[in-house]
Amino acid sequence: MENFSIVVPVYNESQNLIKLVKEINDSLVKDYKYELIIVDDGSNDNSVNVINELMIKYPIKFIRHKNKLGQSQSILTGIKNASSTIIVTI
Repeated sequence: MENFSIVVPVYNESQNLIKLVKEINDSLVKDYKYELIIVDDGSNDNSVNVINELMIKYPIKFIRHKNKLGQSQSILTGIKNASSTIIVTI
C-alpha cells in the first residue's frame, strides 16, 4: 500500500489534540502506512506538552513555530517536511 503524510496545523488546541490523534489513528485502515505531522503555530497553551505526551504512544513528527505564522504557513511547513508525495491536510 502507498505511504502518505497527514499534516495537522494547530494553534492552542490542547483540549482537542488527544481526541484528534486518536481518531486519526483509529479510523485509518491498518494496511496503510502514514506519517502524522503536527505543526504547532506558536501555541501559548498546553499544546506542546500534550503533543509531547502523544509522541510517546503515537508516531508523530512534531514541528513548532516559535511565533504565530498562520495556518497556511503551518501547512506549508508540514508539506516541506513530509516524506511522502501524497499529502493530506486536516
